[in-house]
Amino acid sequence: MADRPSDERRIVRLRFASHPDLFVLARLVLTGIAVAEGLSSQVVSDLKLAVTEACSNAIQHAAANSTRLGIDGSGHEISVSYLIDPGLITIAVADSNAGVEPIALHTVARNPADHSDETSLSVIESLVDDLSFVSDRTGSRVTFKKRFEVQPAT
Repeated sequence: MADRPSDERRIVRLRFASHPDLFVLARLVLTGIAVAEGLSSQVVSDLKLAVTEACSNAIQHAAANSTRLGIDGSGHEISVSYLIDPGLITIAVADSNAGVEPIALHTVARNPADHSDETSLSVIESLVDDLSFVSDRTGSRVTFKKRFEVQPAT
């Protein structure tokens, strides 16, 4: 790990086209952060799944909204921000297309097949320490936080 104060906040931002082949970039960036920050393999595994679910949802919304509106969705972008504080990582995944209806996570238990968005958010919620979701006409944003202890280098 580079020499820097342990209480220094770091931010990494990534933007990519809303395409299923590209969200692997968000996982690769997370892997790099994990190595630099000394995250445990369990924390990394949880966060990779959470990032995958959030990016998949954003990409699906872009495709669905483009089809519904009869427009070319190739201009949609996904942005992923990683905010690293001592012992805490905050990840936000946002899309730039029309948002979805607000979701009540408790509705998933009733019929998961009819609630793919909610199911994904429930998966993320089970993996992280804090989850928020906002959606409006400009897009959607899923933000989640995970606490961690730095693992000693091996």
